[in-house]
Amino acid sequence: MDSGERFEERFKSIEIEKGENVNFYGETLDYLRDDNLLIGRGAVDIEYEGMNLQADYVEYNLETADVKARGNVVVEDGSSVLFCEEINFNIKTKIGVIYNGEVFLEPTYYLTGVEIRRLGLERYKVIKGYYTACQAEVPAWSIKTSEADAKVNGLLKAKDSSFQIKHIPVLYSPLLYFPLKKDRSSGFLLPKVGYSQRKGARWKQPFFWAFNDYSDATFTADLQGKNGLAGELNFNYLIDKDSSGAANAYYISQKNSSNNNNGGNSGGREDRWNIFLFHKQELGNGMRIVGKIDAKSDQNFNQDFGESEEDRSRGSDTKLDTYVTLSKSWDRYFYEFGAARHDERIKSFPGLWDNKKNDISFHDVITKKTYQYLPNVQFIALEQPVFGSDGLIKGLDKLNDYLPLKFRLDSSFASMRSKIKSKDYTSDTRGVENFDQMRLDFHPQVILPVNIKDILTVTTKLGIRETFYTNRDTGNSKDKAFSNDGTLKKVNLSDNSDATRELFDINIRADGPAAYAVMKTGTGDLQKIKHVIQPSIEYSYIPNVRQRNKILQGDDLDFIRGREYLKWILSNTFYGNFAGTSGGEDTNREIARLSLSQFYDFEKDNGKYRRLIESKQRFRRQVNNTRALSDMNIDLDLFPYQGTQFSFSGYVDPVNSDLDRAIASMRVSRDMLGAKTTFSLSTRWTSPLVNQALDWDEPDFNPLFDFEKPYENVFTTFKLDVAFPAGWEFGYLARFYNTQKGTNNFLDTDLFDLKQREYNLRVKYIAQCWSVEGTYGVREYFREGHTLLSKDNSMRDDQFFWLLVELKTLGEISSLGM
Repeated sequence: MDSGERFEERFKSIEIEKGENVNFYGETLDYLRDDNLLIGRGAVDIEYEGMNLQADYVEYNLETADVKARGNVVVEDGSSVLFCEEINFNIKTKIGVIYNGEVFLEPTYYLTGVEIRRLGLERYKVIKGYYTACQAEVPAWSIKTSEADAKVNGLLKAKDSSFQIKHIPVLYSPLLYFPLKKDRSSGFLLPKVGYSQRKGARWKQPFFWAFNDYSDATFTADLQGKNGLAGELNFNYLIDKDSSGAANAYYISQKNSSNNNNGGNSGGREDRWNIFLFHKQELGNGMRIVGKIDAKSDQNFNQDFGESEEDRSRGSDTKLDTYVTLSKSWDRYFYEFGAARHDERIKSFPGLWDNKKNDISFHDVITKKTYQYLPNVQFIALEQPVFGSDGLIKGLDKLNDYLPLKFRLDSSFASMRSKIKSKDYTSDTRGVENFDQMRLDFHPQVILPVNIKDILTVTTKLGIRETFYTNRDTGNSKDKAFSNDGTLKKVNLSDNSDATRELFDINIRADGPAAYAVMKTGTGDLQKIKHVIQPSIEYSYIPNVRQRNKILQGDDLDFIRGREYLKWILSNTFYGNFAGTSGGEDTNREIARLSLSQFYDFEKDNGKYRRLIESKQRFRRQVNNTRALSDMNIDLDLFPYQGTQFSFSGYVDPVNSDLDRAIASMRVSRDMLGAKTTFSLSTRWTSPLVNQALDWDEPDFNPLFDFEKPYENVFTTFKLDVAFPAGWEFGYLARFYNTQKGTNNFLDTDLFDLKQREYNLRVKYIAQCWSVEGTYGVREYFREGHTLLSKDNSMRDDQFFWLLVELKTLGEISSLGM
């Protein structure tokens, strides 16, 4: 018979009925009728239902489907590949025995043994063998075992096992379990072991539980030598592409060995915890539910237990939001029903007159506010035409062409309860206020956009706001009775009083034509630059209303600042035309944005305002932000190259050109010198003497007569990551703060007078089947004045060193630090 003759053709020639769809190839083929055996020699190849077997010699039993093969045996079956000297197995059941062979399982699992028994499609028993994920004749690491049971997407149970490096034993275990998984699967993950100066010896043992393909949880026991045992839970779930949720909880009963006055109970323990939950779900037909819980045991929790630099921000001010909302959206309408709780802790330095010093004295005050909304209801009619076939008033299409009026309505109802506690550490006084309030607010607007010959677009908005309040004093509180000042109307004469507030607002914005110019360049691939410029001017007016100490200040709706200003904006956009590479098409993209803007406050430039300032000065109160012309706001975004971005937002004094405030960031990600380099820098700076920029960045913030020292917000964050093709990675992360560590002093005006407070140095090497990473860093210990000091009576920063070894398919095997 010719070489390569098909198995089914041979059957036909010897008139034996074919039982299975088997293709059999070989240089020579023989059939033993008495034994019902087909024997192939020389480059034998068997194909059966996706399985392929190759060997030098094969015996195939036509009745039982048993196969005996030897000599350079290779079996490919789905996600596994077998290499051996000899194999006996059944091609139907896939059960058999491999002698002196190796099994490769995706993604990178290798089982080698004197004898490997295949007990099923994804289960093996190894006798006197090894397990590794290294693709090398002498693996970098392996686990030697006298007997092991391996189940794909399950566990490998190894008896009498030893962990080896380059076949040199370094660790022995009589029984070893570890995951052997292609997909997510439940089980214990390898622990992390470490040490830090503040927390002592560390042992973190995680357990991963995969409930199904769309939800999982990780339970972690965190043993800290100096604090005690902590527990952490992370839970994630996915309902569909628009619905998901996450939860995190951390708890520790921390040892308290502080013996200072502010350190809490000396000895004993203190419960410290954090809970965070978030859920969003689309219910269909425009309905949606969103919920969030964010709660902490104390304001310093993130400082002590946060892992990222964002968690360990220097300020201990906190703002926690807990809410649940059910909303319904239509094409032009939106409705939301919800309940919420907002907790704020604010540290401030208000300036109060000191009669003894005959000067302003800055007090150290901490205020804790709690606002509860039950319920909080909103109804919004989105901007829509008044006339026309698609308008509120049907028909009148011609009128709509000449008078394209639009309408919008914002309305809400809220039942609020507040608790405000404050402590002045300078004068050693305390204050507590409890208050209930219900609020009903309507704000309809009429909008008229007018386009003048496609050159100028003028949009006028006229709004009326009516707000109803009912107030009830529920505890120790200041007198909140409303007075008739022309803007707040008293409904009754009791201390628990009702009132209404009437306001109107006018906003007129004119957007000029967008002009452009195209400039040719000869810089590299950049052939042309298109510059588009558009001017705008905006006028806004809201009358002044006395609201402070008259209305419970629960949210932005309770204090609407009176204002009259004129604002100009100059928007610039730059586009680049780049030559195509290797004869390809040219590409166009945005390369820069520049926006300039400035306000002129008419209220600060009238006689009534100046007389008000003079009266305040007679009462020896300092006044801030008296200049009518605001700082010039400059917003710049640059995208000169792919992977390069620069952003800057600053405020410049128009009189002396000083920079009053600036926020800047830069990020570069490029291949340089054969390495992928990512560099980022962000900085924030505020002048300590000029706080005016805040007035214009947040227009509803009005510190006119409450002069406060600016809180320390000068810092710079620097990050550098370099990855070489050979597997080496280097990283550096640092945060720089003002040199004056205490927050009770003015900031240093020098932007560059900063000191490195936190940093990480990281070195990592990644091989084919393992990696090692070393990190050394310092975490700053920060406590503002009058807050709890360290529970271990130590003010030192936390120095740490991590050595992390990861074995591919096994995860992290160790994590050591000091």
